[in-house]
Amino acid sequence: MKRLSLLLGAVALFLVASPLEAEHKTLNIAQGYVAADILPLWIANERKLFEKHGLETTVTYVRGGKNIVAALLSGQSDLAVILPSSFLLANLQGADFVFVGNSHSVLKYVLMAHPSIKAPAQLKGKRLAISSVGDLSHAMTLLALQRLGIDRKALEIIQVGQQPDRILALRNGSVQATTVSTPFDFLLKKEGFVSLFDTSNEVRTLATAYTVRQKFLQSAPHRLMTERFLSAMTEAVKIIKTERDYSLRVLDKNLRNTDAEILNYSYDFLAPAYHDTPRMKGEEVQTLIDLIVAPDKRKELSAEKLMDNSLVAKIEKGGS
Repeated sequence: MKRLSLLLGAVALFLVASPLEAEHKTLNIAQGYVAADILPLWIANERKLFEKHGLETTVTYVRGGKNIVAALLSGQSDLAVILPSSFLLANLQGADFVFVGNSHSVLKYVLMAHPSIKAPAQLKGKRLAISSVGDLSHAMTLLALQRLGIDRKALEIIQVGQQPDRILALRNGSVQATTVSTPFDFLLKKEGFVSLFDTSNEVRTLATAYTVRQKFLQSAPHRLMTERFLSAMTEAVKIIKTERDYSLRVLDKNLRNTDAEILNYSYDFLAPAYHDTPRMKGEEVQTLIDLIVAPDKRKELSAEKLMDNSLVAKIEKGGS
């Protein structure tokens, strides 16, 4: 409820007093988390691909979905690189977000448990950490419990915060399970924690989406900036797929992790998963809606209206 209230406040600001600022020459990118999934953005920065495609950029780390929603609605940021679940909830309240690309569709959330838990049934009566009710970590947790045949009411689900906070809670024993993304599942396994369920075997949806406001795309200069961004990210993916050692160095620099096993694990999972171009599929957007939005609200969102592949189509035909 607290998360929904914050989103409502951000959307109210948008509806009342946040028209887009005048056209500008710099694309302000909001990076939503620090994880291996962000590698194409890091590569594009390191190799100066944005400059190569005639684009001035700033990249700012904005922690958490509700903060990125507020940043885009206020005009502080123009484009977000993040798991897109918060934008669905904002659009339900009248916002105008649209997805213009998606780096990959393999959503890997692994339900990790304390070493003392050897089987899923032992989760009953235990505490399980999520980020917040209604977000993707919550949805993935409920999916895992469903597949494992565990009633969600059989354990205590508590809101802890972002992934680093959930991992800390798992390590210090204040919770007995949580869901994590790559490479933290591998890291926790090395520490003795137990993997109970992996969503990557089942879920295909927008895993790291590129999101803007519809109003932003209505400006021809801003639309061109977005196209150039997508061109740079497409080139970054080509580099990832062909330059393993370089990609590992960029991962190491940004994750600040010198464990070669973890870096290689991340690369081996993600490199094949990245799309050659960031084209989206309607069924994958619908999967996201089904995961995040309450059943009685799903008809208010259209997968086709939430995504815009027109700029990706231009790139595929040789644009920018």
